[in-house]
Amino acid sequence: MGPFNFNKQWERADKLKQFIHRLPKDIDPNYRAMWEHKLQNIAWDPKTYYDRYKLVYTINNQYKATIRKDI
Repeated sequence: MGPFNFNKQWERADKLKQFIHRLPKDIDPNYRAMWEHKLQNIAWDPKTYYDRYKLVYTINNQYKATIRKDI
């Protein structure tokens, strides 16, 4: 994950849409639903994007909030 970029999110959504469209018609409905759910949950604003970023790295103990003090 990098900095929020609306165009990048748009590209991700477009690629997911194309992927879902190419799935076979007889695919397991749960599998299709999983990918449709991912498409519906793309973050379209910076706040949502960064909240998810923090959540992912907080769960894995990789996110460390830092306080920067300019001297």
